[in-house]
Amino acid sequence: MDRAPSFEWMLARPVAHRGYHDAGRKIPENSLAAFEEAASNNFPAELDARLLCDGAVCVFHDENTFRLTGIDRHVSGLSEADLSSFRLRGTDQTIPLLADVLETVGGRVPLLIELKSFGEAGLLERNTAKLVSSYGGKCAIQSFNPRTVRWFSEHAPDIPRGQLGGRTKGTDLPLHRKILMRTLLCAVYSKPHFIAFEAEALPCIPCTLARRRDIPLLAWTVRSQEEALRVREICDNIIFEGFFPDEP
Repeated sequence: MDRAPSFEWMLARPVAHRGYHDAGRKIPENSLAAFEEAASNNFPAELDARLLCDGAVCVFHDENTFRLTGIDRHVSGLSEADLSSFRLRGTDQTIPLLADVLETVGGRVPLLIELKSFGEAGLLERNTAKLVSSYGGKCAIQSFNPRTVRWFSEHAPDIPRGQLGGRTKGTDLPLHRKILMRTLLCAVYSKPHFIAFEAEALPCIPCTLARRRDIPLLAWTVRSQEEALRVREICDNIIFEGFFPDEP
């Protein structure tokens, strides 16, 4: 697992999880407003990328739109033209395309793109790579799916790539997949430049060993300054939400 030569920019500032969102101020997660807020505060932003039925890449975390929009639809069944009819958390914000986020941020802060990919790598990976490769700002990708990370290793090696891992508590993943995520054995196959691991599961031996090999470690999702102080001793950066983190 080789370290990306230009990945240090993702370690310099805490990364805002799904943008710098704030329900109290009506700034929904993964909205253009949340990414504008992150850029305005000089925070890199993490986001979730999903494939629409027409091949476009949108930015949305869940498989289903109900939690954030009140409308029961599967994201994979939506097209680009459908997105404008959805409102996030009762605001005027809609589900953005990845291209919209790139345009809004405009290279002001780095972006960490989590690909919501399952099974074999394919159109989501290809279309995301095209967008990122033509973007003038700094970007990295990450995924729980080792096939996605491996695809970037083989087809877009200049884009920094990370393997997500953790306890996978509450998921319906098969047992062997959970073991791979907890132990990071999948990283042997996926060849990531960095690891992003569940903060509550740190410290853990696989992450400690990775850092000893100079593979950067990001902790997700940190939700308080107290937790940030704890994991800062054992990781290289944090992915945070719900508070304004102090500088390391």
